[in-house]
Amino acid sequence: MSKCGSCSGTRFKVVEQSPEDSRYKLLFIQCATCQVPVGVTEYYNSGAMLDKLEKKLKSIESQISILDHNIRAVAQALSRR
Repeated sequence: MSKCGSCSGTRFKVVEQSPEDSRYKLLFIQCATCQVPVGVTEYYNSGAMLDKLEKKLKSIESQISILDHNIRAVAQALSRR
């Protein structure tokens, strides 16, 4: 069982913090008894954020492909005149 290095407590909690001069929120894991931080983790799940960005990128690529196809069709129609 994990113990706090300060008070030997065995209960911990997660506390959201926005450190001064930081652009990002962090999650501090701290002792529930004495509040001493024992760890820090990212507020946002990086993997989930990357998946979301990847889906958006694929959508943008698809839209660009459709635009490219339409522009080529218009250019071809204009060249037939």
